[in-house]
Amino acid sequence: MVPQHRRGCAQPTISVGRPEANALTAFLADKLPSVLAVDDRFVVLLDPELADPAACCWGVDAAATAEAVRVFAERWAEVFLNAAAQSR
Repeated sequence: MVPQHRRGCAQPTISVGRPEANALTAFLADKLPSVLAVDDRFVVLLDPELADPAACCWGVDAAATAEAVRVFAERWAEVFLNAAAQSR
């Protein structure tokens, strides 16, 4: 994981939206590993170690982006928020 001073985010960060439409996602997209990609429909990027909590979720359209966010919330939100609380 890229340290926050190199990642550009001083606080835990969740970015939603395609890199073409969201500058923060575009910045983070090559700095975070993909933890889930589904049939070229949506992707969730997240450092699984959560040493410096950051995540990105996006899809090919609004419905796919909503699905990416739903999956992030179901699978990773609790551990992400716990890591974010500990990083303060």
